[in-house]
Amino acid sequence: MMNAPIPDNEADRLQVLRELLILDTPPEERFDRIVEFAAEEFGVPIALISLVDDNRQWFKARFGLAVCETDRKSSFCGHAIHVSEVMVVEDATQDPASRTTPWCWAIRRSASMRARRWRCVRACASAPCA
Repeated sequence: MMNAPIPDNEADRLQVLRELLILDTPPEERFDRIVEFAAEEFGVPIALISLVDDNRQWFKARFGLAVCETDRKSSFCGHAIHVSEVMVVEDATQDPASRTTPWCWAIRRSASMRARRWRCVRACASAPCA
């Protein structure tokens, strides 16, 4: 996977993220319900609420994935924090930024999952979500 560049506002973004005091907190039902709904609504095997930290993406809520974090370098969301709209990767096996990610290869090998319709929705930590 192509490493995502570091945003110009990285120091400010990380400060705001840490001020939220949400990193490494226990699961919360309200967030778990959101990812379960998203997985069902979009018919996808994996749905996450992902927070991009210094060197990792940490999952506040996850559906269909056992791990609670991955390295930032292999993350879709490391790229998504650079855009102001929803980032949609129609087919991760064909997308130049993601086709070599370990997650894409694992999904390609799995008969129960498809690397299609990956949606990485970006929510800015410095602005309220409506």
